Amino acid sequence: MRPLLDFQMSESCKVGEHVHNFKLTICELDAAGMTFDAPTQTALFLSTLSASSYVFTRNLVARQTSLAFDKIVSFMEAINERRTAVLDVLKAMVYIVKSNPFPVAFNLQARNVVDPIEASFAAMAYMLMIIERINESLRGRVNILR
Repeated sequence: MRPLLDFQMSESCKVGEHVHNFKLTICELDAAGMTFDAPTQTALFLSTLSASSYVFTRNLVARQTSLAFDKIVSFMEAINERRTAVLDVLKAMVYIVKSNPFPVAFNLQARNVVDPIEASFAAMAYMLMIIERINESLRGRVNILR
């Protein structure tokens, strides 16, 4: 039981890898004589998710009356795909900021970023890139600290 209680998903771990490791741990415990029914396995899996998955877990538990393990995994993989899409948007923003001296407003809806948290994160990252671009253009001409 100890391996299962110490089992936590790291922030950089992929969903498929975490699911595989979790199922492997469950199989090892099953071979040792500890079996868990499906709802218990699902609850244990939710408890192993990373800290950044807390909001996802809370919303999922609030919406669903009976949680299926496979359904949770598919939800998590969808979230992973959206995060990857946001990273692609951020990479595009880096290109926009570095290629234009005065970048235009970035249209997040055109990039299919619909989650408000991800959209605000992307907008904040974009603003930081603009500030960095301004600092680079002022470097050598103006010393703000003097």
